[in-house]
Amino acid sequence: GDRLGHVMVLGTDPRKYYDLKRRNIYLSKQDYLDNCLWILKRASEWNITINLRNLEYLKDQIGRLLYELYDEQTSDENMRNAYFASWLLRGDHPSCYKTGSYVEPSPLYLNPYDIYRKNTTVSQFLYKYHYNKDVREKGLQIQKIEIEDWHIAIMYEFQEEIRKILVKNGISIECNPTSNYLIGTFSQYDEHPIMQFNDYKLGGHSKKTQIKVSINTDDIGV
Repeated sequence: GDRLGHVMVLGTDPRKYYDLKRRNIYLSKQDYLDNCLWILKRASEWNITINLRNLEYLKDQIGRLLYELYDEQTSDENMRNAYFASWLLRGDHPSCYKTGSYVEPSPLYLNPYDIYRKNTTVSQFLYKYHYNKDVREKGLQIQKIEIEDWHIAIMYEFQEEIRKILVKNGISIECNPTSNYLIGTFSQYDEHPIMQFNDYKLGGHSKKTQIKVSINTDDIGV
């Protein structure tokens, strides 16, 4: 019975979206660091190929931002793994890391990531993320990012992998066409992301996944 509302990002055409933005987007340095690492890790997990040049570019961006924000002068794989582990643990209450190392909040606490929580480097990243004023101020600085073709190409693959996860877990999508048209990036209804979620028997090209969808008003009263 789980469902997600809108989820336009899973069906919006990445090329059209980035072309609309003139291939330039603006993110805080903290968000850009998180995004670069997420792309690197998920591409590996989902066996999505990133060529060597662009792979090194991602690693360089991560290393540069770890140094600029967290004063970590090494960008080796161990440091990237530690930072990614700290990203996974952001659901923990910040007070768990207020001392600079992990403190168990209660014996009833669910701890699927304990292997990361007890790692000193991981705890330090979380401590700085939540409590270090310099890290937070630097992380809020806005950076201009130029989106290249390789980035757009892997976004199509990322969308498909996440759609597979929804299907596997029986999650449906509530689509709200009028609302999406008013606030979205498409100019006509046949470009609505619902066509990417489910085009069963609609004469379009066959999709690898068919997500359960419903069409809604986005108006609780109605």
